[in-house]
Amino acid sequence: TYGVLVNNTSVTQALTLTSLSDSTYGDLFVAANTTCAQTVIPVGGSFSCQFDGTFCGLTESDTVTATLDDGAGTILVELSNQVDVNVCAN
Repeated sequence: TYGVLVNNTSVTQALTLTSLSDSTYGDLFVAANTTCAQTVIPVGGSFSCQFDGTFCGLTESDTVTATLDDGAGTILVELSNQVDVNVCAN
């Protein structure tokens, strides 16, 4: 299970999360066992969700892209930091 957190750092406007996609798993609104969905993030608030993803191998790198609408016609696209997942045998 992967987790995603989107923060609204605006001090004046709520933002509508209109799209959330992962570089490996695609559209997170329709991902396996997802809790990710379009939502309004209040001023200074955040939205978190989870989805299932399967990967086989030693490492995987993912970037999540959030598309947000401020309600005034401005579309904001924000990229996450790259996340590296490593599997190690114990």
